[in-house]
Amino acid sequence: MIGGTHLGFLNSDDQLEKTMDAFDQYQLKLIAVSHCTGKEAAAACYNRFRERFAFAMPALADSALIRNSTAPKTFILIVNYSEV
Repeated sequence: MIGGTHLGFLNSDDQLEKTMDAFDQYQLKLIAVSHCTGKEAAAACYNRFRERFAFAMPALADSALIRNSTAPKTFILIVNYSEV
């Protein structure tokens, strides 16, 4: 699973826990979150899924070149998973 989970907007530890349980239930091999997951939720995911966790983020998101471009955005995927 690679993407913005928007878990940072939930303000609910219970929902975060249920979401992480679902990641386990679906036996995801990789959980790659981005900035909209939020720092606390990303940290919780890292602590729970260490060997399956990665952080994906837009490269140079604040660059005027990127902001004004109509081209697809480039993503950097920092992977902490040896079998990807």
